[in-house]
Amino acid sequence: INASIAISGTVIVASTLQNPVNVAPSANAAGASFKANTQLVANTPETIFAAGANVNGAIVTAIGFKSNLATQGITAIVAKATAPATVIDGDVVMGPQTALGTINMGFLPAAIKIPAGKGLYFITDTNEAAGANLRYCLYTLL
Repeated sequence: INASIAISGTVIVASTLQNPVNVAPSANAAGASFKANTQLVANTPETIFAAGANVNGAIVTAIGFKSNLATQGITAIVAKATAPATVIDGDVVMGPQTALGTINMGFLPAAIKIPAGKGLYFITDTNEAAGANLRYCLYTLL
């Protein structure tokens, strides 16, 4: 078969991409880890990695949480150049995928890249209650 295709507009050629990153998760992909099970206080972020440490971008290969909240609320993962003040103050990377009463749970279904100059934070809009709270992240600073 011999055919031709006409293309108009801008075409990105793979060799013109700067610093392409393979974000496919693998067992060897994470260079660092974070984990915590303490009770978070409302609108008080917990730093996974600070913006100052993220000079070339970061690849997050796994992240998740289970928050046992004192009252109904939202737990989120936010990327921002400074610590967020609320669950929507910055780039919301993930919110709860399951909310059962006062329980929020979520996990990242695929690896993502966090741009250089942004930190990554867990934050909730209501106090966490005592009990089975868990937050984790596997990431690599580039």
